[in-house]
Amino acid sequence: MLEAAGLGVFAGGRELVRALDLSLAPGAFWSLLGRNGAGKTSLILALAGLRSPQAGTIALDGVALAAHPRGELARRIAVLLQDEETDFWGSVLDYVMLGRYPRSRSAWSRDEEGAAAARHWLAGIATPRRIARFPAESASGRASRSSSFKTRTSCCSTSRCSIST
Repeated sequence: MLEAAGLGVFAGGRELVRALDLSLAPGAFWSLLGRNGAGKTSLILALAGLRSPQAGTIALDGVALAAHPRGELARRIAVLLQDEETDFWGSVLDYVMLGRYPRSRSAWSRDEEGAAAARHWLAGIATPRRIARFPAESASGRASRSSSFKTRTSCCSTSRCSIST
């Protein structure tokens, strides 16, 4: 369970979030809506442990985020922001596999189990030829879905994760 208590987030001298209490259950998917500059991204980054809040606490399973090793947080919390750079060097499959990085045994080894699962998930949205293309060359909807798969694969162990498209 990811929990925030009395959370306060400021940016540029402005208070964006005040005294937020929130509980997010494991496996849940949430969307955050609001006008431009309202603090959506700042809040998400704080909840993911990528930005420090100015007030309150954030805990994962009852333990403060700061007390968790970074690798553990990377395996347990994933963030999918609305806009993402599209000039990625690899194929759509390579891009989706970035989500598996926190689960890899080594920076240099190939995650065949994860690659097989990613190919399976991608088969629902693209042909093998499109999977081999660069994300920027894919239609925007497919590129967006590949971002979603990348995010999902970071938190899922392939042996116990089902992904719906």
